[in-house]
Amino acid sequence: MKDTFENMVMITNAKTDSELDSGVTVQVNRVVLGYARISEADSYDTGLLVPVWDFEGKVTDEYGLEYAGSVMTINAIDGSIIDRSLGY
Repeated sequence: MKDTFENMVMITNAKTDSELDSGVTVQVNRVVLGYARISEADSYDTGLLVPVWDFEGKVTDEYGLEYAGSVMTINAIDGSIIDRSLGY
């Protein structure tokens, strides 16, 4: 999971060519094995509870705005990235 996180955190926080001079800082404070509800892509009424690795910490964008919480969630079964805002 560590390798998946290291590869995907670079991709999910990548900047466009016009933003090359700006940077994003990702700080992970802890990694937790837990469960997340995964919705079906076309139906939010049903879902599954799956084991996940949650990388918790803080993301600071190029403007100094900070987001604290789950930096990335990875499905512990198949290694896929779970978008918590989408629910799958």
